[in-house]
Amino acid sequence: MKASRKTRFVRWIAAFVSIVLFGTYLGSLSMNPLTVSAICCRKDGFDKSRYTLTGNVAQDVATIAKSQAGRTCSDFGYSGVDYGAWCDEYVADCLENAGCDDSIVAHGGTVADFEKKMRKRGAVVVSSPQPGDLLFFSWSHVEIVTRVEGGTVYCAGGNNQGKTYLGGRCAGERNAQSVAKSMGGSIRLYLRPNYPNPNPNPPTNLSITSNDGKYKVGDTVTFTFSCSNATEMYIPIDVNGERKYFIDVSGRSSYTCSFDTPGVYGYFLYAKNAAGEASTVLDYKQFRVDSSVPANLTISTDKNSYAVGEQITFSFSCDNAVRVAIPVDYNGKRTDFIDVTGKNTYTCSFDKAGIYGYFLYAENACGESTTEYIEFTVQDNPPSNLSISTDKSYYVIGETITFSFTSQNATRLAIPIDYNGKRVDFIDVTGKDTYTCSFDKAGTYGYFLYAENACGESSTVLDYKQIQVYDTIPGDLNADNTLTTADAVFLQNYLLNAATLTADQQQAADLNADGVVNALDLALLRQKLA
Repeated sequence: MKASRKTRFVRWIAAFVSIVLFGTYLGSLSMNPLTVSAICCRKDGFDKSRYTLTGNVAQDVATIAKSQAGRTCSDFGYSGVDYGAWCDEYVADCLENAGCDDSIVAHGGTVADFEKKMRKRGAVVVSSPQPGDLLFFSWSHVEIVTRVEGGTVYCAGGNNQGKTYLGGRCAGERNAQSVAKSMGGSIRLYLRPNYPNPNPNPPTNLSITSNDGKYKVGDTVTFTFSCSNATEMYIPIDVNGERKYFIDVSGRSSYTCSFDTPGVYGYFLYAKNAAGEASTVLDYKQFRVDSSVPANLTISTDKNSYAVGEQITFSFSCDNAVRVAIPVDYNGKRTDFIDVTGKNTYTCSFDKAGIYGYFLYAENACGESTTEYIEFTVQDNPPSNLSISTDKSYYVIGETITFSFTSQNATRLAIPIDYNGKRVDFIDVTGKDTYTCSFDKAGTYGYFLYAENACGESSTVLDYKQIQVYDTIPGDLNADNTLTTADAVFLQNYLLNAATLTADQQQAADLNADGVVNALDLALLRQKLA
């Protein structure tokens, strides 16, 4: 009887314990859900307008990771067991959005599970991190390396502001060492997924342009660029020859900005990856930023007359111009618009005789400027049809003498003057058709017309002419500085004793200078009048 009661008691105790243990097990399932492994892929919950894929998978992974800064757990759709614990799911989704398939990436229920699955798919531990590598902290957390600068590792991931935002949020790019220190932990390891195209060579196929070559202060400047196989890209920018900017454009294909300082801006594209670096510095490009129109324009030629086919050199200068040109007219009609941007001289020749006009034209984003209009001649023959004369052949000292002359195709004209057989003057009369002067010495003056152009010289020296300059004019008895019939009548009356002569008149009447006034002097006077 006792034995039977004892057996029943033992059996009852065993059953009770079994019930309690089973209840405890069920309770553990409901009270500790995070111990259950689950997969929560939410790659389609990413805002894909925030990034552009380049084809460099590792760099694209880094770009995607930091592009989602500020988005919450709910924005992505992470829920269930992963609500508030989705850092590994975020990393896996970044890889999948960059183009990685299940041969490279897998989701895991925990960070530890995720690490194991990534290792099984070829991910390896590395000591020198690069963009796209996975960074595992000493606590249960993983993020993606975005860049490495000066020994500082930067990272981005999900669920890294969970204390502030319910369910967690993306903090964006952060200093990994600072994050580890703030958490009282450390960076445990770097894991490099088995990415395709792991940059076996330095970057290639670099190119960069700006949308224009001229800008005003404050204008929008858009750089457009491309590069293959780069993990980082930068645009170094110089202002007036001094490096002022080094713009990070990694993961982009364009960059827009503006500048508030006038001057010459130079730029190129610089790119690098783990294998090396490359740049377009040998194709260094420039543009101008201006606050006013071009200034201080000048232009000239080495002379103003040329022969057909002769070289002509234009010399010019200008400030603040992005385009400079020389418009050229031939006989009044525009025939050329010579671009001389970046030069200060230009040499050419012309194959037609005529009059050529030119000026300097300059422009920038603020407007245009020009110089005055200038002309030169191009000839195919020396000057021709020369002639010169004076209004009479004799003068008294101080009397006005007028030279009249003509020529064709001359670029320089002059009147050589001889006094008593000796050259005393070479009067430049270029551009004139008359010249007036007087002489203060009595004597014989000889003259002719000289002309030249690029083809040669011409003159009237074979028609050499002379004039006489007197203290008083022989035969001018009435002192009106000219010989007329009135002077002949006066002399005739003197010879007929019908008039008298003063001492000065006696000197003027003695035309042959023999000391006697007679009929021979009258004959000489009549001869001059004839």
